[in-house]
Amino acid sequence: MIAEKCDFHGIPDCIELSDGTIDIFITTTFGPRIIGAGFSGGRNFMCEFADQLASVEKQEWQSYGGHRFWHAPEAFPRSYFADNTPVPYSIRDDVVFLSCPEERGNGVRKELEISLAGGKVRIVHRLINTGRWEIRAAVWALTVMAPGGKVIVPQEKFIPQGCGEGQTLLPARAMAMWPYTDMADPRFTWGTRFIEMRESGGSGKPLKFGVFNSAGYVAYELGGEYFVKRFAAKRDCEYPDFGCNCEFFTCRGMLEAESLSPLVRLAPGGSVEHLEEWTFFRSRPGFLA
Repeated sequence: MIAEKCDFHGIPDCIELSDGTIDIFITTTFGPRIIGAGFSGGRNFMCEFADQLASVEKQEWQSYGGHRFWHAPEAFPRSYFADNTPVPYSIRDDVVFLSCPEERGNGVRKELEISLAGGKVRIVHRLINTGRWEIRAAVWALTVMAPGGKVIVPQEKFIPQGCGEGQTLLPARAMAMWPYTDMADPRFTWGTRFIEMRESGGSGKPLKFGVFNSAGYVAYELGGEYFVKRFAAKRDCEYPDFGCNCEFFTCRGMLEAESLSPLVRLAPGGSVEHLEEWTFFRSRPGFLA
């Protein structure tokens, strides 16, 4: 793996990771963010909000695009901490370590460990309780995808209804809907094997849904290429938002593919980790057939 400092689309002091096939670009002047990801010399699967990236010095929270690290459940203003300051980092044994300053008023700190090898990106998200009291939270990893694509979410395995062998009477998964989401919106396809949600093709109004996804992966198709993120699915744990380990949000110009860890109680000084692994495909992989 090659790791070196660079400017990325006008953003100074980024870290570029490359294994010759995949390139990753990590911001250090604000964040943490992975602002670029894709095949070397190819399209960026990450969304970039150019107007926001031109005004990082603002004090209010901005998305900027790319991959970010929140903690759930969502609440204002706690979730919208303005992460606009430089991020200390180091590179050891081909792993980039980012250790963010404490979030003032929230009593938490975030760390990321990012590595790239053999076309696979590995991201460890670590949430640390720096406060004086126990907190209850989940790691929330949000990837803001570039416009013009669609997210592909696997349905649960089909099992016939009934009481006999190979049949079931029990539900397969939890699903959460937000009150502003119209399930008849043409950006949705509620299919037999997959749920799809497109960034474009409808009104552009906000849509969001979440599921418990036992397959532990979601895909994003963009221009015939595919980004896949994998994460844990633990049935014996409590997840946020009625039991969702992944959630999806779109409005005009962006689509978020999000994964979550189980909810945990963190004593002062305690921490929780959440792992994502990313892979990229130049054509539709077989498991999406």
